[in-house]
Amino acid sequence: MTADRTRTLLMEAIEASPFSQEEIAADIGLSRKSILTMILQGLTRVPLYLIPQMSRVLEIDERLFLMTATEEYYPEILITLTHRPGFSREDIELGLLTMCRSAAARGSPPTF
Repeated sequence: MTADRTRTLLMEAIEASPFSQEEIAADIGLSRKSILTMILQGLTRVPLYLIPQMSRVLEIDERLFLMTATEEYYPEILITLTHRPGFSREDIELGLLTMCRSAAARGSPPTF
């Protein structure tokens, strides 16, 4: 099951959007609406590498969306990064966004 805060954020953005789920899925670059449906039903997680596109299409704050998902799906990554000297939360957010944007440009998910 996908975490509730991330899914809620996505559901609220989709409900506020004037576009259908089919249009949203296509604009995000999903080959099928069923992937979006599975995320909304809590059957799968939001792929982090899709967050930049989802944020753009649904007008969600990209950093908020990414950090919400990362905190829920991969809390150990944030714990590890926040306990390293010299890394601010902003540095961490920017690093994660850069990684997800790069993965999206390649069309492949980032690996952790």
